[in-house]
Amino acid sequence: MFEAVEQFITNPGHFLQNNALICKLDLGPELRIEHFTLQRAPEVDCRGTGGSPIPAWKVVVTPATTVASFEAFWVPYSGGRGFSDSFRSKDSRFVLTPMLDGCTVAYRHEADRLRVGHYNFVHDPTGTGTFVIDQAAIDARVAADFAAGPGGPVRRLRKADYKLATDLRGGEGVQVTAVGVRQDSDDPLGHSRAADADVRPWTFLYQKRQIRAAARDWNDLELSGVYTF
Repeated sequence: MFEAVEQFITNPGHFLQNNALICKLDLGPELRIEHFTLQRAPEVDCRGTGGSPIPAWKVVVTPATTVASFEAFWVPYSGGRGFSDSFRSKDSRFVLTPMLDGCTVAYRHEADRLRVGHYNFVHDPTGTGTFVIDQAAIDARVAADFAAGPGGPVRRLRKADYKLATDLRGGEGVQVTAVGVRQDSDDPLGHSRAADADVRPWTFLYQKRQIRAAARDWNDLELSGVYTF
């Protein structure tokens, strides 16, 4: 556990390329800074992009006194809801949110703050009880939440960005773990810190996994890749 946490903190991009990061926490509707650690998930059999087994780790909440831990700004999830807020960039180096399998995550730099949100709205377009992601409603909510305030463009990760028609189950066999990383001067992604210590750029990584063709179960996965948005 200690080594895995250290690897994640030191180089999150490299960690996500070599480990499955499973984030299924339900911490309620509050956006806040929390302490987390990593716990092995032996029930998850994940293969890397080369086909070899890779370790799977669950994100779990832990006391602030835990040595093998890290702080992250937590953005919650709930069906039929959208959660967003901003926080001071200098207060945390990471952002975590529950896994995506249809939701949208959006963020924007706002001077010395980062605004981030996690959205899930569904509808029944055919009236047959088959609910699908309502991307139009999500986009409208993102536009409203990010309408005010200074900052650059809003960056989004939508279902269409990470689900393809070639995926198993018609695009429904994919899960994504998104991680926000503040780009400090010693950042493993190779970026330099901004001149103002309170104004630090962020990048968001996402690890895409899909159910293996022979398994068709969420505990039997293969890593599709690690990307930025």
